[in-house]
Amino acid sequence: MAAAAAMAMKKKQDEKNVLGPGGGGPGGGSVTMRNQRQNEVLVTALQRQNTKQWDAIENPEQLRERAALRIQLFARGHILFRQRLHRENLYKRLEFETELSVGGWRLFTQVMVFTFLLIAIGMSGDPSTKRGIYTNLRDSFGFDDLRGMTDRSEFVNTQMGAIATTAKDFFILSGSQYFVPESGSVELLLDMETFSAPKLLGGLQLEIQLAEFSFTGVVRLSPQFVRGYILRKRILPAGQGSELACWGWYLHAQKGPELHYGGHDYFATPADSAEEATVKQETVSLSNRTVFPAEEYRLLTIVVTGTNVTFYSNLDNLGTAQMPRPVTDCFNNLEGMLVGDTGMTLGQLSFYAKALTPTIIEEIYIGGGTLDDLSTGTRPAPLVETEMGELSRSLTSAVGVVDQSVSEQIPAAQLNLVMQAVEIEKIAGNSSSGNIILAPSLPTGSIAFNSSTLLTDSANPSRQYYSLLGGPWLLDNAAKANDATFDGERWWSSDKFPRFTGRGVTFTMWFRNVACPEGKSCGTFLLSAHQSKASSARCWSAWVETDGIYWDTPAGTPSFGYPLNEALNPSYSQKFKLTSDTWRHMAWVFNEDTNNLEYYLDGVLTYTGTWGKPVSEMDCGPVNVSIGFRWPDYTYGADVEIYDMRMYVGAPLTTAEVFNIATAPVPPSPSFGRDDQARARDRCLYLTSPEMMDTSWTDTYGHGCAWYFNNRGLYPTLCSYPGVGENCPIACKSKQECFNVGTYKTYFAWNSIRRIESTTPNGTVCLASSWNKTQQVERCRANQPSLQTDGKTWQWEADIAALQSAAHRVNLTDCDELEAATDEQCSFDPAPVKEFTTHMKANGGDFTLAFWVKPLGEISLASDGRFLPSVNFLSSVSPPFANIAFGPYVSGSNGEARMRSGCTGSAPQPGIVDTEQIEMSKASTTDWTFIAISKNNQLRTSGGARASVATNLGKFTEGQGSWDMCLDDPDALFNAIEVNFPMLISPIMLVPQELPFGLVQEIYYQQVGNMAVRDGPLVTNKERASTTMEIEKNDYVPKSALMATPIIFQKRVAPSATCPFEYSTEWVKEQHQKVIDGRCKAPYTCDSDVLDKPEATISCPGAPVDNEKSFGLEPQEFEGTGFADFLFSITDTPFVFRDGELRPTGSFVDSLTQTVKIILVFFSPLYGITTVMSIDADMATATSVQVGVTVQHYAILEGPNLISYIIVQSLVLVFTILIIVDVAWRLRALFAAYREDRVTPSLSSTVLMLIDVTTVAMTIVVVCVRIPNKISSAEQVSSILGSLNSIEWSSSTITVDSKKERFFTSVQRLLALIEDESTVDAFLNVVLVILLIRCIQCTNLHPRLALLT
Repeated sequence: MAAAAAMAMKKKQDEKNVLGPGGGGPGGGSVTMRNQRQNEVLVTALQRQNTKQWDAIENPEQLRERAALRIQLFARGHILFRQRLHRENLYKRLEFETELSVGGWRLFTQVMVFTFLLIAIGMSGDPSTKRGIYTNLRDSFGFDDLRGMTDRSEFVNTQMGAIATTAKDFFILSGSQYFVPESGSVELLLDMETFSAPKLLGGLQLEIQLAEFSFTGVVRLSPQFVRGYILRKRILPAGQGSELACWGWYLHAQKGPELHYGGHDYFATPADSAEEATVKQETVSLSNRTVFPAEEYRLLTIVVTGTNVTFYSNLDNLGTAQMPRPVTDCFNNLEGMLVGDTGMTLGQLSFYAKALTPTIIEEIYIGGGTLDDLSTGTRPAPLVETEMGELSRSLTSAVGVVDQSVSEQIPAAQLNLVMQAVEIEKIAGNSSSGNIILAPSLPTGSIAFNSSTLLTDSANPSRQYYSLLGGPWLLDNAAKANDATFDGERWWSSDKFPRFTGRGVTFTMWFRNVACPEGKSCGTFLLSAHQSKASSARCWSAWVETDGIYWDTPAGTPSFGYPLNEALNPSYSQKFKLTSDTWRHMAWVFNEDTNNLEYYLDGVLTYTGTWGKPVSEMDCGPVNVSIGFRWPDYTYGADVEIYDMRMYVGAPLTTAEVFNIATAPVPPSPSFGRDDQARARDRCLYLTSPEMMDTSWTDTYGHGCAWYFNNRGLYPTLCSYPGVGENCPIACKSKQECFNVGTYKTYFAWNSIRRIESTTPNGTVCLASSWNKTQQVERCRANQPSLQTDGKTWQWEADIAALQSAAHRVNLTDCDELEAATDEQCSFDPAPVKEFTTHMKANGGDFTLAFWVKPLGEISLASDGRFLPSVNFLSSVSPPFANIAFGPYVSGSNGEARMRSGCTGSAPQPGIVDTEQIEMSKASTTDWTFIAISKNNQLRTSGGARASVATNLGKFTEGQGSWDMCLDDPDALFNAIEVNFPMLISPIMLVPQELPFGLVQEIYYQQVGNMAVRDGPLVTNKERASTTMEIEKNDYVPKSALMATPIIFQKRVAPSATCPFEYSTEWVKEQHQKVIDGRCKAPYTCDSDVLDKPEATISCPGAPVDNEKSFGLEPQEFEGTGFADFLFSITDTPFVFRDGELRPTGSFVDSLTQTVKIILVFFSPLYGITTVMSIDADMATATSVQVGVTVQHYAILEGPNLISYIIVQSLVLVFTILIIVDVAWRLRALFAAYREDRVTPSLSSTVLMLIDVTTVAMTIVVVCVRIPNKISSAEQVSSILGSLNSIEWSSSTITVDSKKERFFTSVQRLLALIEDESTVDAFLNVVLVILLIRCIQCTNLHPRLALLT
């Protein structure tokens, strides 16, 4: 304070010297006097200053100090300021020392604040790290190229896609980092494509082994489209079976979508064997019809979950259908898949290895992909064919063409040889299809017969009948004779025809169609009753035709009956119709007990239904009964033959009586060139007849019946080769089969072809689904002590001992092996087996069991190269017992069927047969083999029990006398199936009766063609159930990772016809008028918007769009009002649905877009730095586009770094406080100088103090803001990035809008946080600049320090 006062007095004195009497002007005093005055003034000032300090001193110590002060003042006043000591220089020195000390302290505090602030900045985010992040992003995204871009088209069409592609490399969860190398979601077709025929995606293999999967695709149908596949994986490229699908997505324009699958492992399992299975694959459709309008784009989706399939159209759930079984896949030799069909436009077809939910479908519908994919930069992998794969496919295809050509030429040559032989035999008159020998024509006119004579029925001795016609006779259009009035007229006169009033009547006869063209339904009246010969009115009638029957019931309800085909009988199929030249027996029973009409064909009841009124009223009096061509209005009857026509009056014939008549020997009659037995051979044959069975006959060229069956479809005359008809009646249908009304019921174990691979070296055990593997193993362990005395195991051991050396069986007595061999994934439903067993026992134990087997290649063959089908039907696993087993036993070189009885004792006994063996034929090592066993157990009581085994068409039969195959389990023939070699095996067909071998052969022929194209499932059910998709992880190199999908945000304006210049506005209107007068002139038409709005032609920018949708998006606040979307939705998909309309994503940025901002959020976990990169494209400038790039960072501080940061910032505050003290001290001194001496502060000192005050205030604000921000930085970043990271993109319960809203909110929070940080940083930069300037200014306290600045 004293120094300050001295300086003030010195300044005052200097002013006096300059202006006053003692100054340098005229009249000024001498130097001595001036120095003296200075000394006095200084001493006076010092005394005054110190007097104030010592006024309060009263004690001695204080008095002593005061005395010392006086001495000091004396020395200063009388010694220091003497002329000889240069008092003026000393004064300057004191002033300099004072300024040096004060200025040095001030410089120190300023430098400390500046330094610690710089240190704090470095601690809050390492600048070199931030620079490294920036450099990495700059090099990756090409900042220099972006900033120099002026071409709008290049930015929109090229750079936006490049940015999206580069961004995916920064997603740690993207498909480029975590990917499924051989499976997973696949993009089959991206761009929209219109098909004129199915397109082959060849050389590719898409395998479906999961229980859940989905397909989506955008589809548009032309008006001409009727039906076709959207996608199909075919099982064969050409030939039989090429129309089938391993799996396929099918669409019918009027019925809706369907799922087709199983062409490779389908097996028809109808409830009734008489039903002809025409379906060759599983077809699943909805019960409700869905019509798909033409010329409308729709997103179609199919979702498979286990055994349910759900279909979607856009966002509408069309319905869910139950599947008969899960979808399995096949290997089609890389023959690829077919997409599209004629009249279909298809695009964005993708496969997803999961079940899509309605929410995810909505995501695809709106965004072109799932949000789970969009949020990680992932898309279904594009389906591409590698160069090696393409080469392999080409070579395979070329070899296939050669093989197919050779395989087609060889059979063609063989067919030509046989067809030539057929023609030669025809010319020679030796063909087996010789001309039919017709019976003589029945004379026209009245038919005479003895109506008074009743004959006894030899087949039913208790019944008598009238013989209306003997014959055989031909009913043709013969010339009228006798009393006939037109050609073909024949009748019984009313005075001759027997009456049957109130008693009912039955008519039986043999019938043969002789001149009915193939494919035509020919008919004739068998009987037609008329009260008047000249009247067409009928009292009753009986008409028969190829397709059905007809009768009249005058005044009845109904008045006639006319059942045809299936209405006649569901089993009345083509093979039973009256189309051949074969004699068929028929009976018409007018049953007065039930008032029904009963129609029998071949002795089998074919139809029964009400006659229309009481049968007792049928006889309407004396009538003329015509036959064949009747009068007077109908003369179009077909040429037929009638033989042995009978009339039974009275009680109706029973079913058994009719059958007896139909199966009795043919009555004798004149031979008319053929004997009675020859005519008998023209009758239909029942399948039980020995003649209805294909033999092992072969033709001259070595072809058997199977060869003729396989080729007769294309060459119908092939079966005319001599000997074929007699030896191959089943294959060639050369003998008419008598009508069979579903006489056997079928049951099946399994519902599709199964792939059974050995779970142990000895085989696999498949349990009934009601059996538990664990329970069976525990039962095995519990039974171990009694295995030798249980009465079953010894039979199993005997079978094991009888195996051939190349065979093996699962050791069912070894519980560990049993556990290892049991595969619960090949289980079967026991209910059909138990129901079959119940019916089997009701039929006396008769049954038929049949199945197909096929080896899986070398692994299925025995050591000697043979395929030995070893299939054991176990009624019990522990102790082991099988009533039926097929295997390679020593008693049959090719294997045998072994049958055991549960009635056999607990040990082998002499004279008691404990097993029956029937030899098998050799099984194929490459193709399917059919195996069947038919057992007759009823005839055991008469010693006629027997069993027959079929291997394909071969047959072995063993008589079993009185041997009874008692069931070990009375409820089920089997409860487990043991398969000892890897194989494909069909469902096990079970029939509770012995089927005739001809019928077994017929079953073989029905199935052999379909089985030839069935290669079974690609993997076992066990492998499919345990299928997982292995994901490979690439090394992630970048230090930063994208935290969220990039956002594209645009600001738009409305189009306006008003431009900034008047002429421009007029020009726009003129161009619009030209469009109306030219482009839109008839016959052309334009939309109303084009006609009504000039701005639709060309426009100038109008007002910003902030209150209406654009591209289906609502406007939102996101750094201003605009429209935000996911960048990947715009760049990765060509189309998206918005507001129900398919829109090209290329139209998102258009002529009305003013600015585009692409925002990418990165996080560097190693450095705890969050980075926001913004790419801004201004499209409203004079250039086409102007692009800028900004990168902002936000760093996390925590732990020791945060503590160090707080300490440094605290030191900033400490030195800031010191600056405050210095400023306060200076203000006080200046105030004192002004108050006491009226010394006004200089402008420079005032400005410096104001700068210091401002700096202090700004520094305190910055520090007080940054410390809390950095303390909470980890929490804030964790909250925001955690919110982004925790968005459940794959959730099926959270709506799309909720996910997007949460996403955009989190990004906005992060941008706001970084913006706040940037604002504080900008403020801090200003503080640092001011501090730097102040530090530089403070160096003027010494010349040498000033040199530094």
